[in-house]
Amino acid sequence: MSCGAALARAVHKTFHRVTPAVRAGHPGRNGLHRRETAMSVTTPERTARMNELREMIAEVLEVEPEEMTETSLFIEDHDADSLRAIEILARLEKTYRVEIPQEELATMVNLEAIYAAVATRLDWQG
Repeated sequence: MSCGAALARAVHKTFHRVTPAVRAGHPGRNGLHRRETAMSVTTPERTARMNELREMIAEVLEVEPEEMTETSLFIEDHDADSLRAIEILARLEKTYRVEIPQEELATMVNLEAIYAAVATRLDWQG
């Protein structure tokens, strides 16, 4: 098995191990509740950054940006698969020059969770 295939297989397993509670954004050990509370304030900067992320992710998922809400689920609502998850992760890392562990893919189930992951690493306020 090639290195790329092994990586895709590992990400696929991680990406699909998300529990229904995490997909629904319910509080749990992963800290989603805390993130959602922190992200509930809308500022012009947050809106602009969210729109930038929406455009990027919509391109990867091959959907119109208007079809994607902050809470629509990538797998269930936009037919994402593990390869697209890897591509989203790679684009985030390249665009924002951040490093996001692949283990965190399991919590990056929607636009809001991706915003939180990037915002935490770049210390975005608001």
